[in-house]
Amino acid sequence: ADYTRILELAGDDQADLRWTAQINRALLRSQAADLVGALADYTEALRLKPDHAPTYYNRALARLQHNDLAGAIADTSRAIELHPSYAQAYANRATAKGRLGDLQGALDDLEQAIAFADPELRARLEQTRHLVHQQIHAQPPVVSPH
Repeated sequence: ADYTRILELAGDDQADLRWTAQINRALLRSQAADLVGALADYTEALRLKPDHAPTYYNRALARLQHNDLAGAIADTSRAIELHPSYAQAYANRATAKGRLGDLQGALDDLEQAIAFADPELRARLEQTRHLVHQQIHAQPPVVSPH
C-alpha cells in the first residue's frame, strides 16, 4: 500500500485513517531500516493519538535500533504509565537500561516483565534475568578512595 499517498489525500477530519497510515508506514520503514522515517511517523501518530501505549512501545523499539537509549527509556516508561501491565515494554526498558550499564534497573524491569508476561515470554525473560544476575555478580566491587 502507498501510505504516503493515503496521507496526502486524507483530510484533517480523517484522523483515524491518518493514524493507521502513519503506523503502517512506520512499521514498513522500521523493517526497511529507515529508522529516521519510522521515528517521524511514530511521532506523528502519537500526535494524533497521544495515549496509545503500543505506539510508544514501537517508537521505543525504533529508538533502541537507533541506539537512542534515553529516548527508548522515555517511550517505554510512557507506555508503562498508560498500560501498567505491559510486559514487553518493561522488557525493552530493561534492554535500554542494561545497555546504559544500569544492571540493577534492568533487573528490576525484568522482574516486572516476568510478573506480567505470558508463559512463552516469561521463559525467555527468566533466561535473561539469569544472565543479568551473572553480570551483576561478575562486576568487581567498588572500592572507595581513602
